[in-house]
Formats: sequence, C-alpha cells, structure tokens
Amino acid sequence: MANYNKMNSILWDELTQIHVMAEESNYIDQLKSKKVLLKSTELEEVGDVRNKSLLHLQCHYGLDSLSWALLGAKVVGVDFSIKSIKYAQNLSTKFNIPAQFICCDIYELPIHLKRKFDIVYSSYGVLLWLSNLEKWAKLISNLLKKGGFFYLIEGHPYSMILKNSDDDYNLKITKDYFRHKKPKIGISENDYINRQYKIKNKSFTWNYAISDVLNTLTQANLKLEYLHEFPFSDNPYHKGMIKNKKNLWQFEKNSPQIPLTFSLKMYK
Repeated sequence: MANYNKMNSILWDELTQIHVMAEESNYIDQLKSKKVLLKSTELEEVGDVRNKSLLHLQCHYGLDSLSWALLGAKVVGVDFSIKSIKYAQNLSTKFNIPAQFICCDIYELPIHLKRKFDIVYSSYGVLLWLSNLEKWAKLISNLLKKGGFFYLIEGHPYSMILKNSDDDYNLKITKDYFRHKKPKIGISENDYINRQYKIKNKSFTWNYAISDVLNTLTQANLKLEYLHEFPFSDNPYHKGMIKNKKNLWQFEKNSPQIPLTFSLKMYK
C-alpha cells in the first residue's frame, strides 16, 4: 500500500503544475484579494471556525485550507505531494495568510503531528486515493479533540460509476459500485481540470460505497450527526450539466436528478 501511495504522490506532483497553470489567473487571483474560495455547502455545514483548530487532510495546494484561515481558523494542511505543499506554503507567505503545511503520507501523520484538533476536514476527490479506509478512520478519530468533529464533502460514489460516451448524453454504469481490495490502475487518462492534458504517470485508486465510509468511521468511535446527499457537484463530471445559482453543477431541472455529492458530519 505504501508503494501505491508513493506512486500516487508522484502523480500529484505532476498534476499540481497542471492545476496551478489552469487556475492561477482565476482562483489564485481571488485568494490574493482575500476572497474565500469554499463552496456554499461546506461553508453552511461546517459553520463558524473562528479561533478553532482545523486540520485539512489531502489539501492539494491549499486553496481551501487558506480559505478556512481567512475565516479565522488555525489551519494545518496535509498532502503527500511535495510540489503541492511547497506551493501552498508559497501562497500562505505571499498573501500573508497564516497556515501550516505538512508534506507526508497521511498514514504517517502521527509521526509529524502530535496535537489534536477541533475540526478535521476533507473535501472533493479524496476517498478514491485512500489505500486503507480503516487506518484513515482511526487516524481521524485520534486527531480529534473530545467534542470535535470530522466533516467530509465528496463526490457521490454512485455518480462516480456512471459515464457518458463521447456521442451520447445518457449515463451508463461503467464499473462496480462496491468496494474492491485491489486498486484500479489508470493509464494515459485526461486530467479533470485541464481536460486536454493527458496524464503521464499512472494512478492507483479505490472505490468505496457510502456504507463503507460511514461504517468505518462509526467503528472508529465517531458519532454521526448527519449524512446529506445533493443533486449538484463542484465540477461538471458528466455531459449535460449546467451551473446553478450557487455556482455548482447539476443536470437541468426537467432531467432526472441523481446524487452527485454527499456530505457527513461526525463527532468524537
């Protein structure tokens, strides 16, 4: 598993450069002007973070982490890509937004971090990179203060098994919904932000059902406050999606609606 994680970190070193180039003239310029880049859903559901300690797992290059810092949280961001973390640190310094960033495999985080947090946060496109869901859940539980909470907002796993063909808007089931022990190996796939870019490095990903996620966190002594499902997503993952009034993507209202995103909040 550690070898898979190492190879995925190399992949994300590659993708960080692509994402920065694609987003620099938009999101990064907004962050420079101290604009919070979080979506309305997580802002409403996480709530007031002023003076609270917040650990952001799998933070990429820190746009969400720095947004939480702008809202008053004391933020630590973690990612296994050294290029992501270096860029996050650069943004923090350049724009004078205080935050700490740590580069490590999240499963090795207890070696680097000896404190507990009011909030552990993770968002959008994170579950599929987890090679060990049980270890992840225990890690989160151990990092939370008593009374603290874990918040996750993520692409719905049902949506992730559906895909359009190039010449057809109808969604078709393309892979299993249920958990597999062995990872899916991705080769020469297109990036989800710069869709013209052909990725050079292999990816190793895992699929988890919502029941896997919820049961594993419950077994790690976290108590569920809510599980929500939404008919919108942060990106147009399927053809035929349009932006709604909240600047999120969904199918037209006269189309059948499917769950595209889910969120959960669990307390220690």
